[in-house]
Amino acid sequence: MKNQKKLVLGLVTVLLVVVFALLNTNPASINFGFTHLDVPLILLIVLLLLIGAGVALLIGRGEGEAANNKKLTQKLAEQRKKLSEELGQKRAESEKVLNEQIAEQEKTISELKAQLAKFEQNETDSNSRNQ
Repeated sequence: MKNQKKLVLGLVTVLLVVVFALLNTNPASINFGFTHLDVPLILLIVLLLLIGAGVALLIGRGEGEAANNKKLTQKLAEQRKKLSEELGQKRAESEKVLNEQIAEQEKTISELKAQLAKFEQNETDSNSRNQ
């Protein structure tokens, strides 16, 4: 819908310029400072219309790219935030698993130390009986 409005507005503008140019077919004198040029006014109007359209096109592209860059920057920021949150969750999960593994290993170490102490006690008792 937005593009249709632009198209209709552009066509109306072109039609007005063409009618205006056809009404002004007299020769026009252009002074460039170092040279002098006589051209039909219709040619001058059409040439200036094309130059204006080219400038408008270049300006319009710049604004479109700026808006697109802004959208992409926002999207990138959102993705970074999301990844940061996911990384925090994964880190917390990993820390939990590692702490559980450490607790299990500490329990195993305690049990092994108790068995070792028991074994040493038995060795000591055995040695004292033999002597």
